[in-house]
Amino acid sequence: SYLEFPQNWGLGSSSTLINNLAKWAKVDAYKLLSATFGGSGYDIACAQHSSPITFQKKLKFPKIEKVVFNPPFKEQLFFVHLNQKQDSRKAIANYKAIKNFQNLNLLNTITDDILKSCKLKNFENLITKHELLIAKLTQQTPLKLSHFPDYKGAIKSLGAWGGDFFLATGSDHLYFKDKGYHTIIPYKEMVL
Repeated sequence: SYLEFPQNWGLGSSSTLINNLAKWAKVDAYKLLSATFGGSGYDIACAQHSSPITFQKKLKFPKIEKVVFNPPFKEQLFFVHLNQKQDSRKAIANYKAIKNFQNLNLLNTITDDILKSCKLKNFENLITKHELLIAKLTQQTPLKLSHFPDYKGAIKSLGAWGGDFFLATGSDHLYFKDKGYHTIIPYKEMVL
């Protein structure tokens, strides 16, 4: 196979390979993922869709909905690589060890509100609120608090928390470059 980006970026390359092998072999990609790497199946869903989606893991089948996300402030969104590759298997094991999360409905509401955001400030408040809830769930410190407390914009961890890319708002790319994070990709270049 051939990747169009460095493998250590963690952009779902393993799950995309699983999805493509399943498609070639005419087997269920989610079952193949479960039998190999494990995980929620979110990256499989992304590999199968060429538009934004929401994803929720259900008992038997994931709930996947195509959505529109084209905010007027998209020029103020960018992705920064944390210069490390998250161990997805370890992150999945850590997440599975956590029980009784009570705020799923609140997370769903925040996600719906994020999709409707028309103003950057509202979007920043929502992703910060989401980040704090996930931090509580995973018993980790939010990335902005642990690494970038003086950054003026908002920061949202992505994927398996603690590695790969994060989303930042604003336009201060130099802030991150000065801290040694040189892989910075504008939103419009990252998304389809």
